[in-house]
Amino acid sequence: FLFSGTSGIGKISMAVSFAQFVNCLNRTENDSCGVCKSCQKFNNLQHPDLHFIFPVIKTAKNNKPISLDFIEQWRDYLLKNTYENFDEWLEYLGVENQQASIFTSESQEIIRIVNLKPFESQYKTLIIYLPERMNINAANKLLKSIEEPPPNTLFFLITEDESNVLGTIKSRTQIVKFIPPNETEISLFLQHKYKDIDLQKINEIARISDGDVSIAIRQISKINQNTSES
Repeated sequence: FLFSGTSGIGKISMAVSFAQFVNCLNRTENDSCGVCKSCQKFNNLQHPDLHFIFPVIKTAKNNKPISLDFIEQWRDYLLKNTYENFDEWLEYLGVENQQASIFTSESQEIIRIVNLKPFESQYKTLIIYLPERMNINAANKLLKSIEEPPPNTLFFLITEDESNVLGTIKSRTQIVKFIPPNETEISLFLQHKYKDIDLQKINEIARISDGDVSIAIRQISKINQNTSES
């Protein structure tokens, strides 16, 4: 699958929920149970059959980084931020001004993950965040993998710029387009989640968020921080 849409609308969360559903031990017709051993591991992003590839940075000690080097930070970030945002990910790492990418060094890791057999579930899942930021060598490794996919493997590509995803990769995916929530929908979401925030302020935040829920939540956090400091 290629999940396409702007940042801050929960595309990664949807991919994880999909994988959780198909691997749930007691799923209903429409949803996972949320409480079985498999669901608990997915809820914590700790399931052994759930794998992530995402943009990382080079450091003085590591000039050939792979996603696995940052997996603990990545899990922590996603658990705190349901609506992923690339700039916030870099801010979380404290490297807002550095170049983050899916480097050539990730090529062998992609092959390793693809060749794994599901450890304890029916399906293993590989979620690739921002394939448009993949080095061409890593992209070609991914292309080969999805051209000849192993059995019981789910690929989710999460893009914010579908036009820059390698055409040969895109042509082999099922594209699902995510529509950003409108101003009213974001306002109602914030009203439900933050009942102590003034309605006028919520409506103002919903207006300036431009369909990005992560931006709206960040603005609410700033208000709460300023309130606590005063």
